[in-house]
Amino acid sequence: MQQDEKTRSEEEGRFLGRPSAWVLSAVLFVGLTAVGFTAVSAIFGGTIPSFDNRLVQPQTVAAILGFLIVYLLADGLRLYFVLRTIGARIRVHEIFPLVFINILVSNVTPLATGGGFAQVWYLRRHGVAVGASAAATTIRTVLAMLLIFTAAPLFQFL
Repeated sequence: MQQDEKTRSEEEGRFLGRPSAWVLSAVLFVGLTAVGFTAVSAIFGGTIPSFDNRLVQPQTVAAILGFLIVYLLADGLRLYFVLRTIGARIRVHEIFPLVFINILVSNVTPLATGGGFAQVWYLRRHGVAVGASAAATTIRTVLAMLLIFTAAPLFQFL
């Protein structure tokens, strides 16, 4: 029975580690976002917005990718250091899939509630206790909210 669980765990790990799984997840994320946006616009807005071709210009794509990389690094490092502070040990390269999972699941679930639960599940699979992972994801989220909610009014008034 332990052999069956080990084989099943190894198969799941191989699937999640494949580049095709990440590409499929990214396509699913973009597709569901587009469908949701179009549905909400059609139901409440009356007209479906047209695609702006400036979004695919090389300088725009480069800027978007640059901001995405900065966001992934900042969010990943914030979670990594929060985990280290509370005593949970996880390797740095295991953190960045967590950021992607948070973005993907939070944008698919209502009120962005699923990202934290998915991160706790992922961290549990990597040996971090449920309490420590729940605390870390909550602290990381609160830190981000505090930064946004204190910086935004300051920039608005200045």
